[in-house]
Amino acid sequence: MTLVEVGLGLVEDGYNAPTSDDGIEVSKKDMNSDQKKQFQMHHKAITFMLNAITFKGLNKYSNKETTKNILDVIVLTYKGSKQVQEAKANLLGRKYGLFQLMEDEVIEMMFSRFQTIVLGWRMLQKSYSIAYHVKKMVRSIPSKWRPRITTILEANNLNNLCLEEVISSL
Repeated sequence: MTLVEVGLGLVEDGYNAPTSDDGIEVSKKDMNSDQKKQFQMHHKAITFMLNAITFKGLNKYSNKETTKNILDVIVLTYKGSKQVQEAKANLLGRKYGLFQLMEDEVIEMMFSRFQTIVLGWRMLQKSYSIAYHVKKMVRSIPSKWRPRITTILEANNLNNLCLEEVISSL
């Protein structure tokens, strides 16, 4: 088992301090060499995770005893509970449904806003197909762009285009 696999195992499974037959936690001086390596890996993983966190977030995570506890709090903080995820999905769905090129907005900015919405959905494991996104992008462009859109539609099958190709054609 590699060092990375051991470290990931500690993060995913958590660290369980070795105990004696009586169920009492073994002190560091009484640990065997494998137990000491596991203990060291655990603390290296905690140090690594805490160093990756901003100072503002440090208080939230530094009192956790295992890497698994830290990871669980990070996931909950950044991913949110099921209720938060649903609220985010509803908001992104609304933004997606109302998405249009804003007046005086360049295509690149529109594409960037669109990608932000699509990536947000992907993070929540909710998304449409690329062909659907391409069709949505084409429908979102105002009528003054119709001659270019018509040219794109006549020359290509929207089901086979990616968003980048549509944007570069505009």
